[in-house]
Amino acid sequence: MITRIIFIGIITCCCSGIEAQQLKLIYPQDNSFVPNNSLGTPALTLVKWSGKKYSELNLKFTLDNGQSWAPMMIPFARNNDTIVGWRLPDTTSEFCKVKLSLKSDSSIYIINNSPFTIFYIDYNYFSSNEIFMRIGNNGMGSHNPIGYGTNGFLWPGGMQATIGAIFQDGLVWGGKVNGQIRVNGNTYRNGLSPGKILKDGTADNPASTQSKIFKIRKDWQTLPEGVFKDRLEYDYYNWPIVAGAPWDDINQDGVFTKGIDKPKFIGDETLFYVANDLDTAASRFTYGSDPIGLEFQTTVFGFNRDDLKDVVFKKYKVINKSQSDISEMYFDYWTDDDLGYANDDYVGCDTILNLGYTYNSDNNDETVYGTPPPAVGHLLVQSPIVQSTSNDSARYNNGWIKGFKNFGMTSFLLINKGQTFSDLVMGVYAGTLQFYNNMQGLLWDGATIFDPNTGQPTVYCVSGDPVIGNGWYEGAGWPGGPRSGDRRYQVISGPFNLAVGDTQEVVYAIMMARGTDNLNSITKLRELAADVQDFYDNELVEILNTKQTIAPTGYTLFQNYPNPFNPKTTIEYEVPEKSFVTIKIYDILGREVQTLVNNEEKIRYKYSIVFDASSFASGVYFYRLQAGSFTETKKMILLK
Repeated sequence: MITRIIFIGIITCCCSGIEAQQLKLIYPQDNSFVPNNSLGTPALTLVKWSGKKYSELNLKFTLDNGQSWAPMMIPFARNNDTIVGWRLPDTTSEFCKVKLSLKSDSSIYIINNSPFTIFYIDYNYFSSNEIFMRIGNNGMGSHNPIGYGTNGFLWPGGMQATIGAIFQDGLVWGGKVNGQIRVNGNTYRNGLSPGKILKDGTADNPASTQSKIFKIRKDWQTLPEGVFKDRLEYDYYNWPIVAGAPWDDINQDGVFTKGIDKPKFIGDETLFYVANDLDTAASRFTYGSDPIGLEFQTTVFGFNRDDLKDVVFKKYKVINKSQSDISEMYFDYWTDDDLGYANDDYVGCDTILNLGYTYNSDNNDETVYGTPPPAVGHLLVQSPIVQSTSNDSARYNNGWIKGFKNFGMTSFLLINKGQTFSDLVMGVYAGTLQFYNNMQGLLWDGATIFDPNTGQPTVYCVSGDPVIGNGWYEGAGWPGGPRSGDRRYQVISGPFNLAVGDTQEVVYAIMMARGTDNLNSITKLRELAADVQDFYDNELVEILNTKQTIAPTGYTLFQNYPNPFNPKTTIEYEVPEKSFVTIKIYDILGREVQTLVNNEEKIRYKYSIVFDASSFASGVYFYRLQAGSFTETKKMILLK
């Protein structure tokens, strides 16, 4: 027998004769990155190969580039042994390979030629108000990676919360690339990889520091010494501006300058990470599609104040960094809400508010939330934009843009396990087509949805009102409909086009509310949703365009910096409550020479303003803050 080495791509296959040409290693590939998705328990990844079918193989891996080998932990195998599920070792390594060999003839095997890398997915959480919510930098939302079957969104109690309301959720997207439908996203599988897309179109190293989740909190300096504070301090001083993280341009020069410019606090706690969809294996593992070439800059934030203590926001900035335009694209927020005890849940939607929600089917959430049970909702507070008339304006890029409009929630789908509105298949291209049908307001197979009460077609499932008993809603509003149970739903917005280099934004508010009974909790959730939308459209715009660092507790006028200066200097001041503020500049003789702020109403925040003294002579000047009965004056020196 003559044994020969055959190179197939970047994979080495050592076999005999024709058998060598029939066996190929598909995944993990050489020089690739394999995510270790779990904490505390071994993560699962697939090992794939193709070629002649063998009934008995030895499957091994190495973490030291072949110096030693260990057998794989394999929880399943299928497709005639061309796919196995490998329980990854609880570690990271840059020198991994896999080896598949015949038990009957060890000289017949396939092995990586170059090593791949195992790296950990980074997990973090929001917890600065009544909500505790986990996220991962692979797009995972509201899930607990420590073990299957555990919710990652808890309420109430923040860091001390113990009751789960959401099992898992995430953003899904779909569109047409050169006429081909592609869908990817984050449901029970996650289709993103950590890291930005580089200028050459390739993905950044997902294991690099810039690819992790960064978190800043306004109160980090007051926290006790320890690992938690150390990480917050590190994240504050290494905030990933180059990855797209929001920041305050204090000196207004368009360039982030350490020591002057600062990370942007949006609310009391802000998290940021960047991810991409370029990993073909991950993309196909979700719903069977190839990647598109999208970068996702994700910001999570919330406020610890009475009117927003039960709300957390998720903002996705999506950039088309591929070489192809995307047409008829949709954003679809998918969620598996498990409201305490999951098997007595109903879902519904409010098309006026752009709200999807889950509520208890009766007034007792068994063994968990008890009586009265709360409701949980996903509010589409900012949808993608499309061109419109000059009279329209759309929320975009921290403000408003004229000539465009946000078109809101365009369809709503419920999923009731194993019934008409069924779960979609994963890991095959059929799942892409099913999801894209849902995005268009159709059933998974492309069939039209009909309101069971009117017989009329609709793209909004269960959009009636269970509170007043009107229209199509679960229970009495759906004669012959399904019993309460484990539910999922999709809040969908589209279609729109995303050309090469273009950016779209979509923002969701996840919220909880509890009323006097299960139906009154829906009423309270709707009231909260209306208030949140008003806050987002108005007050948050001012917050996003205001430079601040910490929430003030009193009126303060800070010393300008730099001082002496030439010709620009920054003046900061704090307002502890809504106030009308005036700031004026005076010369050495007490004459008013300029007004920087003229009796403007300001909300509670720390503000920065730049004084440009280009037209003034060198000398001593004074600046004075007046807000209500509060007045304070400080001196500054202009040296030219």
